Amino acid sequence: MEVHPPHHAIGSWREFFVHMATIVLGLLIALGLEQVAEGLHNRHLRHELQENMRAEAERNVRILTTHLDVNLPQLVWYRSVLKVARTTPAKAGLLDIVLPPPPEDAFNAGMVAPERNVWPVALTSGAMALLPESTAQMYSRVDFQAAEDEKEVDRMRAASALLERFSLATGYKVRPGTVMHLTVAQRDELVTDLSAEAQQLFALLRRDNIYLIQCQGVLAGLNTVEELMDWGAKQPLRVAEFRE
Repeated sequence: MEVHPPHHAIGSWREFFVHMATIVLGLLIALGLEQVAEGLHNRHLRHELQENMRAEAERNVRILTTHLDVNLPQLVWYRSVLKVARTTPAKAGLLDIVLPPPPEDAFNAGMVAPERNVWPVALTSGAMALLPESTAQMYSRVDFQAAEDEKEVDRMRAASALLERFSLATGYKVRPGTVMHLTVAQRDELVTDLSAEAQQLFALLRRDNIYLIQCQGVLAGLNTVEELMDWGAKQPLRVAEFRE
């Protein structure tokens, strides 16, 4: 808003104060309109951020559900291989191990990693400040689960590398139906490496399960950490029955 001088000379104090009051009133109206416009803009950005969080949570619910559907049967299969490897007797220091078939066709399903884009961008851009503090804390808790899930994936890769090394050394792929002719030492290495794989797969699936539940909490419209924790405590963990 531009302030213009009066069109004619001010002839009295009364005219001076009327002119000043007009200027002040105009400035107040301009500032008020600016604040209203900024408030509407911020509300739009806040709603957009919340909608983006919900949309990402919805996609991750599908992704994490697929992870559990595919990998829980695979965890069962790993444990069945371990049982066969531990109980197969050796003759003259050698033994033949036939890897059992999987309980389901769990090895052919394609999977993708959960998405983790919206909240990190909101942190770097400052958009998280548009949210109520309680809601921002809840989203931070969900993002913490996403970060922990990524760490478990890295540990899973490290455990899988042990099995890959075993396969390269022996020429045997740890796949359903494979027949392995092993020495006792090779069998012991297989048991050690596969135990690490199975243990880490369970840890990853447990984290997937917790992350899944919290994403479902976002979709349910929860707004505080307390609501999220209460929600999570009431949801059954699919991995619970696979704990050994």
